[in-house]
Amino acid sequence: MQKCSGLLMRLRLVAGICTVGTVLTVVGVTFSAVRGLAQAPGKVTEMLLTASPTKYTGPCPGRTTFTGSITTDGTAKVPYQFHSWLKFPDGKYKSWSGGVLTFADAGTQSISKTIIFADDGPKFSTSMDVGTAMPNPMHSKLVLFSVECGGVTEGKVAGGAVQAAAQQNPTTGPFATQAKVTVKSQGAIIPLKREEQIAFMFVQAINSMEDDCGRHAAEPCTLDALIRGPKSKSGWPLGKLKFDPNGADPNYGYKVALDGNRWQVWANPRKPGLGGFYNKGSFFGGTWYNPAGPATDKDKKIDELAIEGDSFKGR
Repeated sequence: MQKCSGLLMRLRLVAGICTVGTVLTVVGVTFSAVRGLAQAPGKVTEMLLTASPTKYTGPCPGRTTFTGSITTDGTAKVPYQFHSWLKFPDGKYKSWSGGVLTFADAGTQSISKTIIFADDGPKFSTSMDVGTAMPNPMHSKLVLFSVECGGVTEGKVAGGAVQAAAQQNPTTGPFATQAKVTVKSQGAIIPLKREEQIAFMFVQAINSMEDDCGRHAAEPCTLDALIRGPKSKSGWPLGKLKFDPNGADPNYGYKVALDGNRWQVWANPRKPGLGGFYNKGSFFGGTWYNPAGPATDKDKKIDELAIEGDSFKGR
């Protein structure tokens, strides 16, 4: 039987007249080409966003939860952000990080973010959308919302420490925990305020979940994924955070960055008088504390810790 070669080989393959050895070669080439086509980058085709509530009335600071979805027509990695399109009372437009969604195929994934407007006054109106620049520019329709809050939720206590009145006797949320938190650096106890202890509990819960994610997760464990519960590839119970840290803790802003099986976590204070935490997950990782503000790995390293009675990592 005549063997095929070049373009003639592909044509004769269709007619079924090539030898077995040649067919195997061509099939390998053909399947590779098909796989390449199947994995061609997809595009974002739709972004949706809603706000709840659209008008916040309650204790200050105001807050709104934005939920929506992102749809692609194929494989894609989609970083997204939230943007305001009307100026805030300070005369500025603002944006908030969202996360990165990974699509293995065409489909739709949900997004959610609670934003606390701690520095924007008791009354304002603005609009928001969610958008991306990759793999193609796309944004949602604008969502209008307003804040009209009242009452003083923050006050001075003995010693000048800043404390939220709503946190003095909480019955729900992270501040209701009775956990005992102890941290040390080089054998010396670091005296943390209760607000700092709550932030440290969130950082440690995130660190613990990221460690499990590196071995068992079927998706990148972004902060959004940790809040809803990451997908497991092995049946291992990854759990989820008991609370959305950025929505439940008005004292800190939380951020997670991923790089393969390594991660970084920041808990940056939103108010003066509170220290910040930085966590790095790697062979030389750990958690660092800066009593004067946002922390880096150049600050005081926490080398001994104990959290007794509770955890913000749920099942």
